Amino acid sequence: MLLVGQSIAYAWIGSLVGLFLVTRMATAMRSPKLTLDFPPDLTIGTVVGTTLICILASTLALLRIRKVEPAMVFR
Repeated sequence: MLLVGQSIAYAWIGSLVGLFLVTRMATAMRSPKLTLDFPPDLTIGTVVGTTLICILASTLALLRIRKVEPAMVFR
């Protein structure tokens, strides 16, 4: 449970930082000829997708480590 909680926290922090940087770049590049529009569905989908990918990656890593013999770690 701790691993899933950490992966969710990292996914949300990473998503918030990334979305913040994207919106700052979009406002800096805004001109009359170029308007960037980020619909709420895209923003929510990005956060949900990133969270699912992080949970899947941490779960797969945990399953792989469980197959390792404890004595093999110290060799």
